[in-house]
Formats: sequence, C-alpha cells, structure tokens
Amino acid sequence: MTKFEIAISAVLLGFILSQSVDLFKYRWRISRKKKAIKDEVKELAVEFDERISRIGTILNDIANEKLSGIPTPSIIPDIIYKNHYAEVAPFFKPSERKAISLIYSGVNNYNEEAENKNSPDLHAKKKSLVELYYYCQMGKTSAEYFNKYGGKNLLHKEHSKLKEINETVNTFASKHITQ
Repeated sequence: MTKFEIAISAVLLGFILSQSVDLFKYRWRISRKKKAIKDEVKELAVEFDERISRIGTILNDIANEKLSGIPTPSIIPDIIYKNHYAEVAPFFKPSERKAISLIYSGVNNYNEEAENKNSPDLHAKKKSLVELYYYCQMGKTSAEYFNKYGGKNLLHKEHSKLKEINETVNTFASKHITQ
C-alpha cells in the first residue's frame, strides 16, 4: 500500500468510526429520555396517590371551624415530559404515545384546576377539590395501566374500571360536599 492509500484508508476509517460513535450516542440519549419519561409516569402514580390522600385531609380539615383559609394541593411536576417528550415521541409505539398523552392530559387538567384560585366560597372550593380528586383517581389508574400493560390496554376502554372510579368519586363527593 502506498502512503496515499494508507492515508485515505485512515481518513475513511476515522470517518466511519466517528459516525458510528455519534449514532450510538444519539440512540443512547433517546433511550435514556424514553426511560426517563417511563420513570416519570411510574412516579406519577405515586404523586396522584399522595394528592388523593392530601385532598381527603384538606376536605376533612375544612370541616374544622378553627381553620382559617383553605389549603390547596400543589401542582404535579411534569418537567421531563415537557422538556423531552417531543424529541422522543416518534420512538414510542403508537399505543404508548396514546397512553402517555392521556396520562399527561390528566396531569394538565389537574394542574389547571389546582392553580385556579377563583373559588369564591367554601362550597365552590369543595367542588373544586372533588374535581381534583377525580383527576387524581383517573391519573393514578391511567399511570398504573401504563406501568402494567405498557400502553396496550388503555383505561378509557375499561368501562368497569371507569364505573368503579366514578362510584368512588361520587361516594367521596357525597361525603364531603353535603357537609
């Protein structure tokens, strides 16, 4: 081999190796972001469960005459979803994308209601907290379905589970709103 052939071979080999490393790093970043979103969905089930408990505590405390002001549960963070989902969405299966979008629309609905400070009276605030409770029940169950089935089974297709959630929310509402 001449010096020219060796130089061209080295340049070509270097180019191929650098492109392979770049491709590997790109795929690794995508897989890490997908994992982060899936981990955030797992954490959402816990977040929603904590909010369910907190909303029950708040509604029980509201019945206390000595309470001044009405506490509101905090919003649910969705930082990883907001910052990385658009980049990795094409790498999820269509069923996973559907399940993830349903879960995060529930998070968005919850956060909008939690940030709503326009409850003029105690009864309206109680109704708002019951609505938050409903979003939490739906979000928690949707996240659990995603974690269990990976997007293959969606909550909105399980009529018996939806009926169970509605009955739970109705029981909760009748307990707290009629007081």
